[in-house]
Amino acid sequence: MEEKIQKTTNYDKISGEERKAILSALAEFNKWHEPEANAEIVDVGPPYAVFEVTGPFCETCGFSDYLDDLKLELEEKLGRTLRIAALGERPNGCAIVYEIGGGNDG
Repeated sequence: MEEKIQKTTNYDKISGEERKAILSALAEFNKWHEPEANAEIVDVGPPYAVFEVTGPFCETCGFSDYLDDLKLELEEKLGRTLRIAALGERPNGCAIVYEIGGGNDG
C-alpha cells in the first residue's frame, strides 16, 4: 500500500522516532479500515495529536470503534497512553484530538 501524503508537515515539536511511530500507526490503521475509514494527521506536538478521520464509517453505529482502533494503534506504536481530549464534526468524518500521556503500564 502506498503511503498517503499527510496533511501536516509540522513535525518540529516531536522526535523523528515519534513521527515514525505515528506514521506507522496510521499506515496500519488505514490498511485494515480503508475504504470505510481513512485517518490523516493534522497537527502534532506534545502533549497532543490531531487527526482527521473520514469515510462512510461516520454513518455507522460503530463510529466510536474506529476511533478506539486508531487510539490502540497509536498507543502500541508510541508505547504511551492516549486519551480522547476532543472530537469535532467534519464533512464526511471527524477531527479527533488525542492527549498523549506517559508510558503504558505493563
